[in-house]
Amino acid sequence: MNFKEKITPLLDSLEIKSIETACKTFSRVAELEFADGKTNWGRLLTALLFGGLLAKKLQLQGIPLTQNNEDQLSHYITDYIASAKSEWNLENGGWEQGFAKHFERPLYNVKTRIFQVFKDYYTMLWLIAPV
Repeated sequence: MNFKEKITPLLDSLEIKSIETACKTFSRVAELEFADGKTNWGRLLTALLFGGLLAKKLQLQGIPLTQNNEDQLSHYITDYIASAKSEWNLENGGWEQGFAKHFERPLYNVKTRIFQVFKDYYTMLWLIAPV
């Protein structure tokens, strides 16, 4: 089963009709993701990518992603991660020394790796978009 086959039923089951609903859904999923008390860079990246999937779901449901809507959702997600995971983030090197180094591959600089993460993210969104 490929990624699209796995994620499509989950996304289809979500009723995301507003930014407020997207924010509440993000909170519930993030709480479940970190319910065991364990945090790592992969889980933080998963939370960020899930936020992107929520934005895509809003678009698919006919909610325009205006600058205001994008700002509300991205600020909500950023505030959640900054408040709920700031201590862990600092203890683990922060975004530059922790996150970037964790995902850095040999012969890649940080800029190239971040670009690759975003490229993979947009590829993932393309895979789940309706045909």
